[in-house]
Amino acid sequence: MEVGTPLLSVPLSNGSNSCSVAETDQGTPPPTLVTVTPNTAQNVTSRTTPLFTVLNSYPRSEIFGSVSITKAVTGGGSPDAGAEFTVHVSCTDGTEAISCSAPAAERSR
Repeated sequence: MEVGTPLLSVPLSNGSNSCSVAETDQGTPPPTLVTVTPNTAQNVTSRTTPLFTVLNSYPRSEIFGSVSITKAVTGGGSPDAGAEFTVHVSCTDGTEAISCSAPAAERSR
């Protein structure tokens, strides 16, 4: 059946029939959400042809970025040789606890 093609020949042996719609093969990749409107059975008569809409939702693929950290040491004092510094990255989307340890860079003058 092509998209938008009415399904003809619904038996009306009692003068009407009740039909509902469900999508059984959602394709590849499957959508994250399938909505059928109306979501209840509809009455079909010789004068009534119900319209069902099937909506498949495919959200945009996730896009990833990166964070780069540069550490500099300034001032008259200096850290112990081989000292490491730890930073914590906290993002607004809830990404947490990405910690990086880096040896102390050469002191800036």
